[in-house]
Amino acid sequence: MPITFKDIKHRARPPVDFNKIEDFIIWLKNNGFWIRRVTFDGWQSAGSIQAMKTFGISAGVRSVEKSIIPYRILSSVMGGRKMSIPPHNYLQLELGELVYKTGEDKVDHPAAFADGRRGTNDIADALAGATYECIIDRLTPSDLPADSAADHSTRYDQYLEDAKNAARNLK
Repeated sequence: MPITFKDIKHRARPPVDFNKIEDFIIWLKNNGFWIRRVTFDGWQSAGSIQAMKTFGISAGVRSVEKSIIPYRILSSVMGGRKMSIPPHNYLQLELGELVYKTGEDKVDHPAAFADGRRGTNDIADALAGATYECIIDRLTPSDLPADSAADHSTRYDQYLEDAKNAARNLK
């Protein structure tokens, strides 16, 4: 089963209003979006994590800066054509500009460009983290929303097999 992201993308610019982000996630949940888990990169996230938990949403920290594994999984999933992503100009730009830092064994953005523009990787990091969460999450058929659970068995079994193969290919 392909990992499919049907999402609403928004690029927040500083200063970031965390309350608006929390309100939006809660609005999505209250309007029928199935939200399995919300993760933050750790920067000023304690309050947002607590807010999500208050509304019954599983939340935690997922930093892709501490391990290369989320980006390796993203590369494997994208290379295996197991992902469908709506077009997003900033995501395409960020993915194209990512740099592998050998000495640190991590993926990052360029510090700056000749034209004075600063590099960013916020959206790419979010995609890598979300993909990682999908692969490592141990869903069971009973965890799926009622509207998708009726036809889950074959797709779920294939998803587990694909996830196992992706994990093996990373070793």
